[in-house]
Amino acid sequence: MREDTRIGGNSQTEMQRPAYDLKPRTRNRSMHNGTAFLLTTLAIAAVAAQDRVRYADAAARGLLGKSRAAVTEGTPAPIRSLILRGRLRLPEEEAAGDGTVEIKILLPDRFARVDAIHGTQRRVVINGRPSGKESADDLAARAQFTTLMLGMAGVAAASDELVVRSTGESGFTDTAAIDITGPSYSVRLVLDAESFIPLRVVSFGGRTASTVISFANRRAVSGYRLPFRVATQTAERVLEALMFDDILVNPGLREDDFRR
Repeated sequence: MREDTRIGGNSQTEMQRPAYDLKPRTRNRSMHNGTAFLLTTLAIAAVAAQDRVRYADAAARGLLGKSRAAVTEGTPAPIRSLILRGRLRLPEEEAAGDGTVEIKILLPDRFARVDAIHGTQRRVVINGRPSGKESADDLAARAQFTTLMLGMAGVAAASDELVVRSTGESGFTDTAAIDITGPSYSVRLVLDAESFIPLRVVSFGGRTASTVISFANRRAVSGYRLPFRVATQTAERVLEALMFDDILVNPGLREDDFRR
C-alpha cells in the first residue's frame, strides 16, 4: 500500500492532490519507468552478448531473456567473472563431515573447480576452446560450467555454439522450459512460470535416466539474485550438494588462475 505524501505536516494522498499537480507527477513517473526499462534492457543485452547461442524460435529467445531479467536487480554490470566458495557435501561421505569447494569462472570459457575433502584435493580446469583430445572428465567439466551459468543467471556460456529451442510442451502450469543443446550437451532449463527464475537444469543421460541440478536459496549479490545452494541428484539419490558461503561477482581473475 502506498504511503500518504506529507506536505507541510499534513497527509495528502494521490487522489487528494490538485489536478494541476497530478499531470507532472504522472509524467515523471512514466519517464522514470521508461528509463528503468531501457537500462534493464541494455543490461540484459550486455549479458546476452557473452552467449554463443542460436535461437530456434522467438519463444525460446523470450524465455531465456526473461530468466536473465528475473535474476537481475537494477542495472548491474554484466557478469564477466565469478568466485564461489563454500561447503561440499557428498552423501556417501556425510558421516565424516563436509568438504570445501571453490569455483572460479571467467567468461566466456574459463572454469576452475577445486574440491578438498578428508585431506584429498581434486582440481578440474577448462581453459578456452576444446582441443579435440579431451578426456571424459574434461567434457564433464565443460558441461558442469555451462549448466552452472544457466541455472545461476540464465547465461548460456560455452566454448561451442548452443541451440536454444522451445520444448513444445504445455502440460505443466507452474513451470516453463526450454531445451538447450550443443556438441556433447543436451539439457532442459526449467523456470518458474510466474517469476521466470531458473529452478533446475535437467540432463537426460538415456531414455529414462536423468540428472537434475537444482538452484535454491537465492540472495542479492552485486545486483543479481544468485543461488547459494546447488544440488545434483538422480531419481535414486543425491550425488552432491554445494552450499556457498561467499559469492563474488566480477572479481579480478587472470589467465594464470586457470592453468592446468
